[in-house]
Amino acid sequence: MSRQHEVNLNNNLAELLDGMFCQSQVQPENTDVIAKSPGKRPDISIIGEGRSPVVIEAEYAPALNVEEEAKGRFKTPYLKNQSRPVESVIALIYPETLRTKTNLKSAIAKTRLRYRVFYAKDEPFPKDGYLEGFAHDLADLIHLIAIPRSAFDKAAKDLINSIDSAVSVLENSAAIYLTDEIADLLGLTNAHLFYGRVADNKERELKILQTRRMAGAII
Repeated sequence: MSRQHEVNLNNNLAELLDGMFCQSQVQPENTDVIAKSPGKRPDISIIGEGRSPVVIEAEYAPALNVEEEAKGRFKTPYLKNQSRPVESVIALIYPETLRTKTNLKSAIAKTRLRYRVFYAKDEPFPKDGYLEGFAHDLADLIHLIAIPRSAFDKAAKDLINSIDSAVSVLENSAAIYLTDEIADLLGLTNAHLFYGRVADNKERELKILQTRRMAGAII
């Protein structure tokens, strides 16, 4: 009985994933993808416009070297013709049961895979152990981690600025417009803190600010 090489699994998994991405290219075993290192080839690379490239390094269980190979990709983080570096690499483990399968694409789709994400600047996810899921679960994860860190940072900054602006409006409106009814609509239980105007001590002043920041976040 023939035994499937990891390259065959990578090619078939990439084909599966490619059908789950409408604006990204999924490239398996490409020797011309690492900038300035044409001989090196990621097992699978996922590249999309406006997204951070994601690399998958895969091995059969017990996959003793897959984590080191995954982390090693950060030594050459730029893929060819890409302005964004690789921020995340997935270490993926194929179960031994796939070695003897013939219709690999179908077999992979029906098999639970194990995977773990390594980041260039953060702790792995999960911190210990591996996630487990099907190819479509892996695709969902890739969609998430391909969002550039700069986009998360900008979104967080915009959210904070928006909350501050909303709190400023609430401060100026407290005396006239803020009522129990509005507090109820926002789901605030401490309504008196929502429209309170006089802070007779620092603790109450902080609670009023926290309540209004919560209201600003809801708004």
